[in-house]
Amino acid sequence: MACRLKYSVFPDLKVVIEYFDDVITLSDIIEHKKNIVIDKQYNLNYNSIIDFRNAQLLLNEDDLNDYINFVITKSKINGKRKVALLTDTPNHVVVLTMFDMLSKSLPMKYNIFSTMEASLEWVGVSVCYIDLIDKCIENLKSDTA
Repeated sequence: MACRLKYSVFPDLKVVIEYFDDVITLSDIIEHKKNIVIDKQYNLNYNSIIDFRNAQLLLNEDDLNDYINFVITKSKINGKRKVALLTDTPNHVVVLTMFDMLSKSLPMKYNIFSTMEASLEWVGVSVCYIDLIDKCIENLKSDTA
């Protein structure tokens, strides 16, 4: 099965929704971020919600440090914003917590959530948009099938 990473930009809400599915490696994430920044709707200061709930993260501490170094060197990615990391598995929480601890040198603030409602609130999007965001994620899932 191929790695699947998709996204959608909501300029009116100033948020990027990212959906990760299947096995995810460092090179997958870096390639994904390179694709996002060339999107004309993308703004490096938009907050993000990254949905890892259907992904298997194959990342170790070295990978996380390499990703942080990648972000530091890429001005089109390295913006001041909030990033909600949405997960529902303990294994993800371990990797994402380690990433949060290692990423203190970045201007982005990361936080881990188990619900979309909490993710939306943290990135400053009203929960009245939850149906829109859930539909977006469903569309991203079906686009990758």
